[in-house]
Amino acid sequence: MVIDTRNSSILPRKGGLLKIHQELAGYTGGDASFLKEDFEIQLNKTLFWDSVLSASLWGGLLLPIGDKPTSIADRFYLGGPTSIRGFSMYSMGPQSEGDYLGGEGYWAGGLHLYTPLPFRPGRGGFGDLFRTHFFLNAGNLCNLNYGEGPQAHLKKLAECIRWSYGLGIVLRLGNIARLELNYCIPMGVQSGDRSDSREAFFCVFLGGLICERQALGRTLMAVTIEDLYRSYGVLADASKDNLSQHKDAYQVILDGVKGGPKEKRLAAQFIPKFFSSFPELADAAINAQLDLCEDEDVSIRRQAIKELPRFATGENILRVADILTQLLQTDDTAEFNQVNAALISIFKIDAKGTLGGLFSQILQGEDIVRERAIKFLSAKLKTLPEDVMTKEVEEYVFAETKKVLEDVTGEEFVLLMRVVSGLRVLQTVNGRQQLVELVVEQAFLEQALNPADPDTVDRLLQCTRQALPLFSKNVHSTRFVTYFCEHVLPNLSTLTSPVAELDIQLEVLKLLAEMSPFCGDMEKLEANLNMLFTKLLEFMPLPPEEVENGENSANEEPKLQFSYVECLLFGFHQLGKKLPDFLLDKVDAERLKDFKIRLQYFARGLQVYIRQLRVALQGKTGDALKTEENKIKVVALKITNNINVLIKDLFHNPPSFKSTVTLSWKPVQKTEAVAAKRPSGEEMGSGGSTKKQISPQPRRDARQIYNPPSGKYSATIGNFNYEQRGGFRGGRGRGFGARGNRSRGRIY
Repeated sequence: MVIDTRNSSILPRKGGLLKIHQELAGYTGGDASFLKEDFEIQLNKTLFWDSVLSASLWGGLLLPIGDKPTSIADRFYLGGPTSIRGFSMYSMGPQSEGDYLGGEGYWAGGLHLYTPLPFRPGRGGFGDLFRTHFFLNAGNLCNLNYGEGPQAHLKKLAECIRWSYGLGIVLRLGNIARLELNYCIPMGVQSGDRSDSREAFFCVFLGGLICERQALGRTLMAVTIEDLYRSYGVLADASKDNLSQHKDAYQVILDGVKGGPKEKRLAAQFIPKFFSSFPELADAAINAQLDLCEDEDVSIRRQAIKELPRFATGENILRVADILTQLLQTDDTAEFNQVNAALISIFKIDAKGTLGGLFSQILQGEDIVRERAIKFLSAKLKTLPEDVMTKEVEEYVFAETKKVLEDVTGEEFVLLMRVVSGLRVLQTVNGRQQLVELVVEQAFLEQALNPADPDTVDRLLQCTRQALPLFSKNVHSTRFVTYFCEHVLPNLSTLTSPVAELDIQLEVLKLLAEMSPFCGDMEKLEANLNMLFTKLLEFMPLPPEEVENGENSANEEPKLQFSYVECLLFGFHQLGKKLPDFLLDKVDAERLKDFKIRLQYFARGLQVYIRQLRVALQGKTGDALKTEENKIKVVALKITNNINVLIKDLFHNPPSFKSTVTLSWKPVQKTEAVAAKRPSGEEMGSGGSTKKQISPQPRRDARQIYNPPSGKYSATIGNFNYEQRGGFRGGRGRGFGARGNRSRGRIY
């Protein structure tokens, strides 16, 4: 209800205004249920010397209905040039973490004196558009406990009153608006209130139809909460066929991004809701939402990001995916999770379009964006259902990944290989072969190895690790095995480790051993077998010479490096199957004799150590085998048993290559491997009975045969996960190559 007897709504000289507004929500359902009432009274009277006295009073109450609490969007707000001057817009009352929550009850009043300019310059013409302005404003805002009664409410509203006074000049702009330049002194400022200064400040505002708050005046003022709800109501009530006719209402919602925190939050929700109905404003709407995604207030950013997928339609999908990918660089955990969720949701709308945005940023975006986009693909693609990750989509992923792999760091290479290795379209023999080819390109197997360069060694290790799971009886490891035999083994002792704590020689030998069962036809099989044979001799020492009294000539027995020998013997055994006559026809008699002497000495020491390990583990099961010490002994027993089996094959005449063993660092398949049964005579060789507990220290007669190796077994044997130790040293520019200059900055 409005009763207006004023002669002007801009600078009235006489008359009054009575305005009562009531709002009932929740009567027909919905998520809000309340009764809201507010009023406005204004009286104007002309005094002496053409001066005008104006008094105003506003007030309102918000009563929740039922158990539903009131929403911040429905509450009242105070502060700013249209209510209490000297305070920032809507910056009074209850707040949380810097956000003003509004109140359920308020009052505000003002007393204004408008006089002509001193000495009346320009009287009867331009000068009559200006007035001198003296004012006093006051008011309060709070939440109410409706169980306390009216007196308690009035008392609460009378506490901690904010007020201000000042003077200024008013310029009337016809009957449309007015411009004020005021000198304000805010008083009664409470903790949390925002004023530009606790003493004074200048304020300029446009107040077109301030009391009426008509649409025309709104074009000259910031959009308010009321404006946004009014425009939302217009659009929500319009029929689908007539919705596009209310372009002005949607523009008001777009302008909400320039308002305060409350207006921005509402705009973030309202803009996407009607986005599809105004295609001519599509760019403006996306840009407005994007501005909210970059707001300083993290809660506004989260709300805007949450709604971004609603813009992902048609040709906009690529742009939205590109924007969300760039937003992955946030350091706020909740916001980062919100971006991830938004990306997943648009994947289900258009997977290929979403991938286009992701790969665009991987190839051209900033380093932090590229890194997080690759990690997103590595972690999330495997979780998407088959109806999203279709054959066409997976082929697109593979094609784009190959482009990225042209220039990557070690860590990126590992992550991207996880992405493509998990694609269903590549689970066939042909698909696995394509993946191996991809790794071969990264490994630079056509180049000679520089053992002194840790990055070169790092690249080879990483690539081999990625290729290993792909090898099978149909997908061969021939090129990798050949490269290791021709370039790595000859330089084994001079390899530079990319990681300080990594035993680089053992790591290389383990990789070679794991690959060797999948080696196909090899052009230089004899030469490669000869290299393996030569390297094996280096790690299998001759027995020590004895002097006349039977003592060893040296102070120390040769150390038997079981871990190295297991790898080399296994690799030699696997390749030997392809040329079973190698030891008889390709190795001269003198060298073969030397090899057998070494084998015999190694085997004798091996039996002693196996016997000691069996006794040490006898009767231990369950948790007893899980101690660090016993874990080491279990692995050591596996190693020595493997070597024992392989040596027996080589002692056959002719040598046999029929036995099969599981490499010691592979997962334990059966617990029987550590059972404490009494070994047979054949297993014990020439060793004595096991009935007597064997001392950790060797007996005098055993010293001449064997000393247990020192420092060759550790708590990490067989379990060292090199892949987790990071990427290639130096990143792009070293290791996997320099990525060159890429564009920087936002590419929305």
